[in-house]
Amino acid sequence: GAIGAEGGAEGGSPPSLRTFSFRLAEHARRAGLPDWIQMAALVHELGRVVPLLDSPAAAATAATEAGAKDEDDEESDGGYDWTLPCRSRVVGCAPPERSASSSFRDFRDLNPDRDDDRYNTALGMYEEHCGLDDVLLTWSGPEYAYHMLRHNGASMPEEGLAMIRLFS
Repeated sequence: GAIGAEGGAEGGSPPSLRTFSFRLAEHARRAGLPDWIQMAALVHELGRVVPLLDSPAAAATAATEAGAKDEDDEESDGGYDWTLPCRSRVVGCAPPERSASSSFRDFRDLNPDRDDDRYNTALGMYEEHCGLDDVLLTWSGPEYAYHMLRHNGASMPEEGLAMIRLFS
């Protein structure tokens, strides 16, 4: 059967991120795909955990492990989540009229770039056919995972890193 994050095998509640990732990697293994595709399948959604890194529980754990707590720390609601809970989208140009983020269409008027001639056209700050390596994407979980793996020298071909960055 199909592997989806929307529901479990019986169509009930969604599987955990761990279960979903293991199922997808196992599906790739059974299909006989190369090891690097199996690894990309396993880690492609790990960017979703980034908001948890700044949670109060994570901060308390870090403080405990460091052996100190700043008495001036105020109770927080988890801090600022600097990632977008969506798939990556090219920035620096006008968003497509029909995009996966159409649920946020009402907020496009709040974007100051819409009034900036450098960014409010279909090409925006880019040249035609510049390629995905030369565009900026929203800072989302997949974009974080891509840069984290690339920065740490992950042994994965560029195609695997692109799968993690652009998979939707």
